[in-house]
Amino acid sequence: MDIDVIPEVSNPEVQARIKDSLAVCDQFSGAPIKTDAEYQDACAHLVALKKALKKLEEERKSITRPIDESKKRVMTFFKGFTDRIQAAERDLKQVIGRYVDEQERKRREEALKAKKKAEAERRKLLEQAAKAREKEREQRAATLEERAQMVAPPPPPPPPPKPKGVSKRVVWRFDITDPAKVPDMYRMIDEKKIASVVKALKDQTDIPGVRVWPETVIVAGER
Repeated sequence: MDIDVIPEVSNPEVQARIKDSLAVCDQFSGAPIKTDAEYQDACAHLVALKKALKKLEEERKSITRPIDESKKRVMTFFKGFTDRIQAAERDLKQVIGRYVDEQERKRREEALKAKKKAEAERRKLLEQAAKAREKEREQRAATLEERAQMVAPPPPPPPPPKPKGVSKRVVWRFDITDPAKVPDMYRMIDEKKIASVVKALKDQTDIPGVRVWPETVIVAGER
């Protein structure tokens, strides 16, 4: 079979090994095993596939290992600098975030104060209107009621100007204060823990809601 060659594996010997390894795959028909002899042949073929795979992995590593080592050196070299920059970025984001949160808190507080002040002024005018109506001063009462309807809090102060190149978004965090009160729908099944119990107890495993069964896994290796 023809192989699309890339510069990194242009060596004819490497290409020959690849072809030999792939040829092992073509020996398997995929037909069901019916006899002990076919079972023995299939197992021998499985071992041959394992050996072919190992050879190809060795060829690949002989090419990529120097590249990986070079990449690792470069990554290590830059990591010290990038870690410092990322740490500074995290710290600065926290400082900016705290400022934004504080300004937003102040804006909400000022808006609430203005709303309460407007409500107090409206109630005062309505009370004065009620007293005027008790004294049959209808025109005065109507004027006061009209003024009460017009009372409204001033608009909240505008947010700080948006800096160029920086945006913000609100992220809602949470903390578990009492794990026992968390509903079952939010609890995760510990599959790793279940797997360790099944591995140890096998068919003696007794966990409600869990079905256990054996499954044969074929392992191939050199002898």
